[in-house]
Amino acid sequence: MSSSNHHFEENTFANLTYCDNCSKLLWGLAKQGLECSECHYVCHNKCAASAPSCQSVKANPPSRPNGGDSPTPKAPKSPTMTDSPAANSLRQIQNADQQRGKISKHKSNASVRSVSSQSGFDSDSSLHDSHKDEVNKSPAASSTPEPSPDFTHHLKDVIMSSAVNASSEDIYAPAMLYLKSQPPLNAQTTTRNFTRFASKCGAIFAFRDAIIRLISWENTADTLLAMVVWCVICFYPVLVVFGPQLLLLRLIIAKFYIKYGKYDSGEPLTDEPESDEKMNVKSSATNSAQASPIQQRPSSKRTLSGFGLSSVLFASDDASPEYLSNLKNLQNMMGEFSDGYDLVMGNASHFDWSSETETMYLLQAILISMFALAVGIWVIPWRLVFMFGGLSVFFYNTKFVQLVLRDIGPDLARHSEQFVKTLGVWYRSLEETAAEQGEFKEASLYENQRWWPGSGFTPQMLRMERGPWSDISGTIPLPTKYEYKPPAGYKWEDSDWTLDRTGPWKQNFLGVDAC
Repeated sequence: MSSSNHHFEENTFANLTYCDNCSKLLWGLAKQGLECSECHYVCHNKCAASAPSCQSVKANPPSRPNGGDSPTPKAPKSPTMTDSPAANSLRQIQNADQQRGKISKHKSNASVRSVSSQSGFDSDSSLHDSHKDEVNKSPAASSTPEPSPDFTHHLKDVIMSSAVNASSEDIYAPAMLYLKSQPPLNAQTTTRNFTRFASKCGAIFAFRDAIIRLISWENTADTLLAMVVWCVICFYPVLVVFGPQLLLLRLIIAKFYIKYGKYDSGEPLTDEPESDEKMNVKSSATNSAQASPIQQRPSSKRTLSGFGLSSVLFASDDASPEYLSNLKNLQNMMGEFSDGYDLVMGNASHFDWSSETETMYLLQAILISMFALAVGIWVIPWRLVFMFGGLSVFFYNTKFVQLVLRDIGPDLARHSEQFVKTLGVWYRSLEETAAEQGEFKEASLYENQRWWPGSGFTPQMLRMERGPWSDISGTIPLPTKYEYKPPAGYKWEDSDWTLDRTGPWKQNFLGVDAC
């Protein structure tokens, strides 16, 4: 497409782009407008006819007189720059600041020259005097450094250029660079990284084991102290911010005593196990040469101080018992993760719409709980909730609670299952009742009469016959029309009963028509 020497082509712009002719936004998701392939002029389809002439050298070849040099061609517009109104405004501000800086600099130079010519001193002496004046300034004035004008001007230029080029430069966010810099799958890399991880993950499992032993009341004093700390944190949660600092202090102090501390016997502190344990390891290794490496090493508890802080927080050798313990923990962790995944996916019918009824009930329960939580979030004492929730973990792991749960656990499970079923029945009945709201039902009563000689039809029935009021079959006696009550959840719309004279009526129980 050619117009005014332009070679327009339909183009899709990934960023907000404005028309160079009318300065309005190019709307749309694809092929929003036209772009000249020579000078990269951008405009709407309707603005192509009124576009100025193309400024490209190819579109307008310069006139070359005989014997004259060809003029320097004008550089085409960069295809990566988007001439939006915002970009043009930023460029104008930048150019104005640069021009203002040149003018102010020129004025300052002129004033210096005029002063030096009037005073008769050379420039060197004036500079020396000005330097002496700066040296003789008071310390209070020199203690507050001011930013350099050159640095301020450079910072302003950087911000403006970054704002102009942000939409055109091929710059990725740090998170995206992380994804793009991931190495490909490689067996050697996998082996090396797994070995490194296995030698350095001891702190994770040591922390897990320490927490488990803490809530299991292995050391009653430590457990009680942990409960007190938990209560204090629940009432003053801001104290959590001191956690990293306390951990680093614990590490630094422990390493200090390891390096510089002394036992009472005068021996330096080390991260190794006790001497008798070393002797046992050495004797067992010499007596059983054919034993496996795992059998030759002593077993010890994995706590934050089981192997010493250095063996827990720092890398361990691949022949050390810490490394083998890390491998065992990694093996068990992978199995536990797989078991948890299988447990979740085994109940996936509740949330993957394979059973629409169960998924709908779960969705309704989530929405109701969210609404209830949104209403009560401001009145629920969350500090008490978290405090009692954390303390319940400690009490649950006591021997007394475990013995009680062992005896009444089956009964609790049975009653819980029955409660859940009852709750489901109640909810389904409530749902049916809600679905029937606004519906009208017709209640029917049948009055039974017998013909008596001289009296005709009267409601006086024989003792072995049906009652005076019943359903259509006559087998179910019903109260009179004055005592009959509507079904649960319904109310009477008519003020009185009406006699149905249309007939015939179908008996639902027997499936026959009655006249």
